[in-house]
Order: sequence, then C-alpha cells, then structure tokens
Amino acid sequence: MDKRNVIMNSVRMRIVQYLMINGTATATQLAKDMTEVPKTTLYRHINVLEQAGVISVVDERKVRGTIEKTFAINMETLETEKDEEIVLNNAFSFLMNVYGDFVKYFTKEEADPQAEGVFIRTSDFMLKDKDFDKFCKELEGVFEKYKAKSGDKLRKITIISSPGGEE
Repeated sequence: MDKRNVIMNSVRMRIVQYLMINGTATATQLAKDMTEVPKTTLYRHINVLEQAGVISVVDERKVRGTIEKTFAINMETLETEKDEEIVLNNAFSFLMNVYGDFVKYFTKEEADPQAEGVFIRTSDFMLKDKDFDKFCKELEGVFEKYKAKSGDKLRKITIISSPGGEE
C-alpha cells in the first residue's frame, strides 16, 4: 500500500498531523480533537493508517472491558523513503486536500464565501529565528484557545510556513 495515497485522505492527514505534534494518542483523544468526524469513520481511518504501517501501537491498556490502544507515527517505516521526497509528497497531498475542500465548497449553489469567512491570504514576515519561534508559539496558543467543540460550525484555517523564494 502506497503511504502517500494513504496519507492523502484529509482525515488520515489530520490524524498524522496530530500524532506528529503530540507524539502519541488514543482513538478517544483523537475523537476529542476531531469532533466533526464520526467515531466509526475515525476508527476506520486509524485502521487504514495502522495497516499501511504509517502508525503503530505503542501501548495497550484495558479500559472497561476493552483494549485501548495508544498510537504513534511509525518512524521506521517512514524513514525507509527519501526524506525530501516524503516532505514534497506530503506538501503536495496537503495542498491538494485544501484545494479539494475549496472545489467542494465552490461547487455548492449556496456558497457565499464573504458571509462564511472563506478566504485565501498570504502575508510576508521579516523575522529573526527567535521572533519567528515566538510567533509560532503564540499562534499555537490561539489555535488551542479556539479548538473546535462539538456543536460548533466547522471552520478550517490552514497555515503554511513556506520558503521565501529568491529575491
């Protein structure tokens, strides 16, 4: 199974991103973070990632008669591919998922980007490394403060730190 195709799914990409940021997680922890994804769908995507070797079980414990698994990124499997190729493929997959969301949205007759706050924007920053690190930590705090809760309307904000390009 091609890992790039496995990760290209938006739900599986979010699971991988969560594990990259947090190190490990149970399905319950992932479900709390992805309230708009039905639990059965989430479990199915976890199984796909596990079968493809993208994630692996790092711990198991008995909880109310069932076994709760803790997952982590399977770095051994990912390290078998060329690092630059992984980064480029992941960036492409990520961008195509964002593009797919826009296509789905704009093919709806009732799409109203202004009313719904849909936008694309690029901002250039001139920051020293330590100031950029501070900015990223503050941004992470804002994301945590406004994390999606059950019953809220799902809104996605995608932030990409990209190379500045040649001047």
